[in-house]
Amino acid sequence: MLPINIAVVDDEPETETIYAFALRKFIRDKKAHLHYFPGGYELLDFLQEKKDEIKILILVSDINMPNMNGIELIKRIRKDFPYIDLYLSSAYDASSYQEQMKKNNVIDFFEKPVDFDRIHKMIEHKLSVTI
Repeated sequence: MLPINIAVVDDEPETETIYAFALRKFIRDKKAHLHYFPGGYELLDFLQEKKDEIKILILVSDINMPNMNGIELIKRIRKDFPYIDLYLSSAYDASSYQEQMKKNNVIDFFEKPVDFDRIHKMIEHKLSVTI
């Protein structure tokens, strides 16, 4: 079984450490690779550069970010990389984004602080269907 690639996009730098710690068992067991990006443009550049080498299968993006918000990012991802499972997160109420999330096939929304039990279940499910 190949490891799944998970991209996390969040403008808060400590997010990388939080996800790496929370997903350490998946990373240690080589079931997942974590890729952190401080913004949407950095992720899009990475996807373009590495599209033949690395396939991101899961994307968790913050909604409220400077330069490119999470809604704009998922629209671009859905158009250019339709195979990526999309998830959004925010510390703020996301009810105003429900229509955009549904329209762009966002699978789920994680309120911050993120419930990593839900993230673990999501990864386990992805691992079980990508065997």
